[in-house]
Amino acid sequence: MDTCGFPKDTFYYYQSWWTNQPVLHIFPHWNWPRLEGQEIAVWVYSNMDRVELLHNGRSLGAKDAPKDQHVAWNVKYEPGTIEARGYKNGRQMMTAKRETTGPAAKLALLPDRREISADGEDVAVCAVEVQDAQGRVVPIRDNQIRFRGSGPGKVIGVGNGDPTSHESDVGSTRRAFSGLCMALVQSLKSAGTIRVEASSPGLASATATITAKGVRLRPQVPAWERVVPTGPGITGLWRPTAAAPGAETGNPMALPGASVYTVYTFRQDGNLLTGSVESSGGGRGFGGGAVSGPIEDGRVEGSHISFRLGNTTYTGTILGDRIELRASAPAGRGGRAGPGWPRWGSGAGDDCAEKGGALERRGRRAGQGSLKVSRAVPLSSWTEFILRGCLTGADRGLGLGSARGGRVGVAERPRGAAGLRGDA
Repeated sequence: MDTCGFPKDTFYYYQSWWTNQPVLHIFPHWNWPRLEGQEIAVWVYSNMDRVELLHNGRSLGAKDAPKDQHVAWNVKYEPGTIEARGYKNGRQMMTAKRETTGPAAKLALLPDRREISADGEDVAVCAVEVQDAQGRVVPIRDNQIRFRGSGPGKVIGVGNGDPTSHESDVGSTRRAFSGLCMALVQSLKSAGTIRVEASSPGLASATATITAKGVRLRPQVPAWERVVPTGPGITGLWRPTAAAPGAETGNPMALPGASVYTVYTFRQDGNLLTGSVESSGGGRGFGGGAVSGPIEDGRVEGSHISFRLGNTTYTGTILGDRIELRASAPAGRGGRAGPGWPRWGSGAGDDCAEKGGALERRGRRAGQGSLKVSRAVPLSSWTEFILRGCLTGADRGLGLGSARGGRVGVAERPRGAAGLRGDA
């Protein structure tokens, strides 16, 4: 089979070897425009005793079918039909045909299942055939197919089995390969009817319905959802930025460093700044201070920002859709860092430990009313770090930042960013 699960010719070859079911497979297809009169090699895979080949009703002879091999003829191409007839113990048991098709006229959409579980995980595989007016697959077409899902389901991937294709498997469009392609349709977490449509310019579109059946959901971590505040100044949701990886293992999901699972909610009213800091990391922060909690003593004076979280004081500079911050607090044992920042050790005799970093604003596009955050990845090092795995859509840009040499890094918001989003 190919990468989409469409059977290749060899699929039937192995069936004729290793199964007891009757097999008679003839190939190639019989659409060879501008090759009239030229010889085409026609093969048959079969576990019959004997195979006869006919071309447009004329017999081209019968041949014994050796075990675990094939039979072949060279046939001068003329549009029409090639037909193989399989014989067992002197009796005709089965036939197989290839026909010259008409022009492509329509699409056929064939889900592998008509019912899936409404658990946000189950998937139906929807094959598409490019067919002529008589419903035969046109094997030489590569039409661009567009998929659309509605109801409690979504299209999560496409494919065509072409090993030379550079098209993305993630999307809603794909070219047919040998007249075939497919889409993967995944359920949401609500029951109902999923409607899938396949369309292509110049061809009749096709639709199919799949029932999403309500089921009991397996235990899972709920989405972290927060309303995006709106207002003047720096009001909004912010997060620590990410920077170039310094991974020793090459795996960003297993890097050392502190948590960036942190969201800063700022509400500015004149010079007053209120809000909160929330982190999924838990534990204690810089100098024993809280990782999460309300913002206190918050002030915005021009481009200068300052606030306190527990016994950690943050000061910094506002630069449009980015904020450079420095955190300071009485040094605790081990010099542990504050919310969202890597551990930054303090030397013996120091009165305080400091760490710099940058924030970037998220979720300010018009019409965006909430922010969903799933767990991000750990930091890659104490001085440079990168956040991956929780950006989708227009928000795929990576913020960069560093605190090397006592300097804080900078990150700009990707234009049109819709905010952080992550699946539960």
